[in-house]
Amino acid sequence: MKHEKYMEIALSEAKIALDKGNIPIGACIVLDEEVISKAHNEVDSLKSDLMHAEMSAIQRVTDILVRNKRKAVIYSTLEPCAMCAGALVNVGIAQLVYGAQDKYVGAIDALKTNEYYYKKLQNVVPGVLAHQSQDLLNHYVQKHNCRHHLSG
Repeated sequence: MKHEKYMEIALSEAKIALDKGNIPIGACIVLDEEVISKAHNEVDSLKSDLMHAEMSAIQRVTDILVRNKRKAVIYSTLEPCAMCAGALVNVGIAQLVYGAQDKYVGAIDALKTNEYYYKKLQNVVPGVLAHQSQDLLNHYVQKHNCRHHLSG
């Protein structure tokens, strides 16, 4: 039940992304059961491929994460890509919880083939509120008639 509570926050961020014309992906970071950061995808509105929800959420609290290695949990509405997954491992996120699976650019299974990353990525919980996450993605694809690989 705890995971759903925080995933709802990430879903709220995904809805903000959708309202701004971005792919609806949201994230939040939790430390000691307190949300310390939340963000949404802004790739399209800011015209930067670095503005993924996970990256933005991490960047806002890097100073806290450095002091709390392997204690924070990140919630993302979509399975992270290689860039985001690498970032969460490198900053020392303790656990990843995500909603919808990304069959094309989701990187969690691929990163687990690397022994270093495998040790860091053992605490992954997929599929939390996946249907709600996927519904937002489907809405985006239908509305913008693009990025069909995100349809579920």
